[in-house]
Amino acid sequence: MTNDKHTISRKHLQSRIDKIARSQIAHLPTPLEFCPRLTEELGGPQIWMKRDDCTGLALGGNKTRQLEFILADYIYLAGANITPAGLALGAKALGRKTKVIGITPIHWDEDRSTDIARIASATAERLGLDVTFSPEEIHNEDGYVGERYGVMTPECRQAMKLVAQTEGIILDPVYSSKAMAGLIDHIHCKRIGENETVVFLHTGGTPALFAYAEDLQLAAGEAL
Repeated sequence: MTNDKHTISRKHLQSRIDKIARSQIAHLPTPLEFCPRLTEELGGPQIWMKRDDCTGLALGGNKTRQLEFILADYIYLAGANITPAGLALGAKALGRKTKVIGITPIHWDEDRSTDIARIASATAERLGLDVTFSPEEIHNEDGYVGERYGVMTPECRQAMKLVAQTEGIILDPVYSSKAMAGLIDHIHCKRIGENETVVFLHTGGTPALFAYAEDLQLAAGEAL
């Protein structure tokens, strides 16, 4: 993925990040939890969930991490696709072989891999890292959007129900449920082996549940 001469230690990377002004508003670090019942239900691989729905600030979510920097320095990099760009940059800078898979919930005019690579490269420059990205290095899929952004699919609804029933964790109907639908499909299609390990990033979005009560049949008192 990268040459060893361009990798740095976790401590070194953290020191670069700490040099950038930020306002501490998130509850960090968020939990990384093993999901044993979901893992069993899907027949492996081992599924872990990074709970960025627990960042605090209202009902949580990954955008709280971004806000820490924006509130402190309004010229700091901001825009769509920051989460996958940051994950890809972290993995490459640290020399990790982890494969970052992005599941986009919306169709864009510009290819997402191009935009994410640009954001990751700009962030690396901001941190003083000798790392750049090409679109070919970014793995991003838009096959789970469905009709359009914000419209639930049968697969994302089923993913929400499965995670709620097995782990008692509520996904949101716009972002994380479609990402989970993608993960489930990848497992069923054997793109991910039963002996591999997956970390699913729950990016929050809980407030959206209130707007989707009818779609989820919550108004009738029914389960997800």
